[in-house]
Amino acid sequence: KMELLASFLNRNDLSDHITTSMSNILTYQNEPSRQEKEIDELSQVLDALPINMHIDSISIASQLFDYLLHNSPSMHHYRLLSACLNFMKIEDRLHRIKNILLIILDHEQTLEFRELLCKLLNSIEHSASLSLNYDWTQLETAMHSQHDPKFLTYVWRFFSKHHQTKLEDILVRTLPIIKNNDELFLLLLIDLPSIQLFITMPSFWYLLQRSLGDCTSNTDRTRKCGLYLFQQILINDEYKHIEIKEEKFNRSLILIDETTKQFWTDFIVLYEMLEDGVVHLIKPLLTKFDRLLSFSLEHELSLTWLFILLQRLFANSSSPLARWTLRWFFHA
Repeated sequence: KMELLASFLNRNDLSDHITTSMSNILTYQNEPSRQEKEIDELSQVLDALPINMHIDSISIASQLFDYLLHNSPSMHHYRLLSACLNFMKIEDRLHRIKNILLIILDHEQTLEFRELLCKLLNSIEHSASLSLNYDWTQLETAMHSQHDPKFLTYVWRFFSKHHQTKLEDILVRTLPIIKNNDELFLLLLIDLPSIQLFITMPSFWYLLQRSLGDCTSNTDRTRKCGLYLFQQILINDEYKHIEIKEEKFNRSLILIDETTKQFWTDFIVLYEMLEDGVVHLIKPLLTKFDRLLSFSLEHELSLTWLFILLQRLFANSSSPLARWTLRWFFHA
């Protein structure tokens, strides 16, 4: 790295070299091989720069960034795009960040292009979001359309540290109407610094129950997200007492307090064992089902939590476990 930088005696020399190289890249628009060679050489210099090195803004950086963005950049151009952003004046940089956010949420753009911009967004300090005059309807519209949720989570994460209230408002409006993408909303909730607002909403607990009982997804991601979020609630002292009634029955949809501590410990242990699916580890725990049922009836707790466990038992390929589940269900 030092060999590359040795020819630049001071920052002005380095800044002049970068400016000239950027200008050359724009000049070689009709000469692809020369342009790529210039990009490679400049990228090597940029990689050699110390992370904390400051260089004054370079006016041509904005022009080069726009040129690259409009000409189908690939991951190969990531280092150059990132440098262009860093060499811009703050107002120019903010304008490009807004454009990056817009493209990431545009499902008509190519996956490769959007993945590149997600990587670029990840490299930007989250504090930059405080200076953006962002149109929040773009994010809310994307949540309603629910295209490619992984891209939406990158944008959400960029704002999550400094815009909790705004993101809560959007999620509160959207959570009750979720129809087909529980995993997306779980990921958005996990990225919030606090979910205090949501644990009082019945729709949140119905989402959690659906996620833990999910059998429709091709992967176990939805169940893992649901379990992670539930465990975070159970170990958080902020949530020592939660009680919400079911909408249709006179039972508690959720009840978390001192009396239910053992119930939820047993629930989590059983759920994790059933997810692992190791039969000889599951069998010794089956006696817990009687205790969970008795507790649910005694404290008028929703039986959905118990059915979630039974559902996971049925999902196991073991015939003896399936027979035990049926016998227990009909005798309970």
